[in-house]
Amino acid sequence: MRRDSVNRLPLVVMDHCSIDSFRGRRKKRGETPCPHSTAWEGSHFTTDAAYFRVPPRLVFLRLAEGASSTSDTLLLGTRDLAFSERELADLRREIWVIGSGRSPFYASVLGYGGASNSWFLRYDPCCMTPSLPRSSKSEATLQNAFAVAKPAAVAWAPQKIVIIDNWRTLHAREAARAEDCDRRVLERVLVVSNPEFPNE
Repeated sequence: MRRDSVNRLPLVVMDHCSIDSFRGRRKKRGETPCPHSTAWEGSHFTTDAAYFRVPPRLVFLRLAEGASSTSDTLLLGTRDLAFSERELADLRREIWVIGSGRSPFYASVLGYGGASNSWFLRYDPCCMTPSLPRSSKSEATLQNAFAVAKPAAVAWAPQKIVIIDNWRTLHAREAARAEDCDRRVLERVLVVSNPEFPNE
């Protein structure tokens, strides 16, 4: 992973990674392997790099050269989740523990940050747990919203690039065939909006 700058916009460029190698990198950082998905099952909806103190503003995805994929990427925007005012209040108020590695921190699912001090949605059950699991309303709110939402599907093809608003859109992968897990390699670029590079 390296840091670059284009037109004074901080960038974090992550090495291209397959499903298995990305999970291996998570383990290398000292984080607990994710129990919520496997290479063959569909993955959960997530914010990319939710373990950053301020998640990346944008995510650029493309199919790596020589790779192929028969499983779509699913996109779910915040407008599709239709939270009530009470549910939004729970998502802002309830505190979660972020990260299980060297530097965990506390944050809510809905937060504010970045150079523009805008609100964002942060969710990834692989690196986030409610600080009070038995009394958490926000976890149930999210799962209920996911169950009824209708995500958009992105089919992958060579030279196709998808730009995701990482603050307003969660993404997931639909269930894949076993052979697809070795061939499906996505390259990604994370665009960070805060002026200082976030600690992992």
